[in-house]
Amino acid sequence: MISKRTQTSSEKKADKKAWQAANRQNTFHAYQAYLNGQTLKRYAMVAKARLQKDEKAWQNACEQDTPEAYQAYLEGNTIKDYAVEAQTLLQSFAEQQDDEAWQNAGEQNTVPSYQASLKEETIKPANVAIKRLQGLLEQQEDEEAWQNACEQNTVPSYQIYLKGQTLKQHAEVAIKRLQLLIKQQQDEEAWQNACEQNTIASYQTYLKAQTVKQNAEVAQKRLQTLIKQQEDEEAWQNACEQNTVQSYQVYLKGETLKQQADEAIKRLETLLEEQQDEEAWQKAHEQNTLESYQAYLKGQTLKQHADEAKKQLQTRQQRYTDNGDGTVTDNKTGLIWLKNPNGFGSQDWETAMESARNLAHGQCGLSDGSKAGDWRLPTKEEWEAMVGTEPWEDGDVFSGVQSSWYWSSTSYRENTSLAWSMYLDSGRLYSYGKNFMYNVWTVRGGLL
Repeated sequence: MISKRTQTSSEKKADKKAWQAANRQNTFHAYQAYLNGQTLKRYAMVAKARLQKDEKAWQNACEQDTPEAYQAYLEGNTIKDYAVEAQTLLQSFAEQQDDEAWQNAGEQNTVPSYQASLKEETIKPANVAIKRLQGLLEQQEDEEAWQNACEQNTVPSYQIYLKGQTLKQHAEVAIKRLQLLIKQQQDEEAWQNACEQNTIASYQTYLKAQTVKQNAEVAQKRLQTLIKQQEDEEAWQNACEQNTVQSYQVYLKGETLKQQADEAIKRLETLLEEQQDEEAWQKAHEQNTLESYQAYLKGQTLKQHADEAKKQLQTRQQRYTDNGDGTVTDNKTGLIWLKNPNGFGSQDWETAMESARNLAHGQCGLSDGSKAGDWRLPTKEEWEAMVGTEPWEDGDVFSGVQSSWYWSSTSYRENTSLAWSMYLDSGRLYSYGKNFMYNVWTVRGGLL
């Protein structure tokens, strides 16, 4: 028969063994089995406390109902009787979070949204997000290439975009813009060429070309201006070629631009002044008197013939002296000429020589006391000194001078049947037969 003390010791050992087994398992079922077992349950309070602690932890996690609360329950020091439930709930939360993250990425549909989705530890397949991310990156790369092309907006920039390795989503627009820019470039080149030449033909060529003609309005204006300038230049050239009062008046009254109006007015005024001066000179020359030349020099005209007028005055005032006795002294040569060389009519040379020798006081208006033998015909050299090589004109000192032939006393050396004669109409000496009938103008004084 076993004693009561021995039996108690065995029960204690069995109870301790059961507790140790429950403690090692540390589960709800292990502790529940220990409490329902046939041992002494000396550790019943501890088992119940542990069961209560786990229950309380689970209740707390359920009340919070968050992934963090369930994770804290699983990581806690309880027996985790509800571990399966906690794992299931965590999985549910993870799936919900993944759905929300995927939905958010899909709604945003951006590179950062898919990148954020891929960085999160979700249960969704990453390949879909990766594909979408790659698509968005390609679109983004293409958009950047397109924006760069648009910012430069040049033929090369659109060509680079179209030749690039991007999606070319804007290819159609790029081609249109490229074609437009090429046409604009061609048009600009045509315009620059027209401007550099700046001629009627260049602008006409530009307007007839197959370019976009962005500068058509300006080209038309410049063309019209050049045509008007050309018309004006032609009118001006015509006026200059004629260079007359009438031609400049026509230019100034015309319908052209009159760009040369100031010059035309100046030339017109000059021509009018010259015309007035010429008229004044012609008048003085026609009268051929001392007073006419003096009037010319005192007039308000240009006096273009002033030197000649002065020369004529000087000739009349200084070279010849009217002696008041039918004779005129040539102050340059010292010879004395008959004042009226029209007193003998036309004679042959021999008769003229005789008439000259016989001339004396009382004949041909002479009152100088001269006698026969004092007068003679002038020599060839005396005619040259008297007339020079210019046409002779009747002046203030002499009267009755004929614009015709006058005999000299000099015979032609190679043929003495000829004698030199002065043709006053041209101021030239010629040799003719002595039987010709010419005028007689006598002179006296030493031979030259």
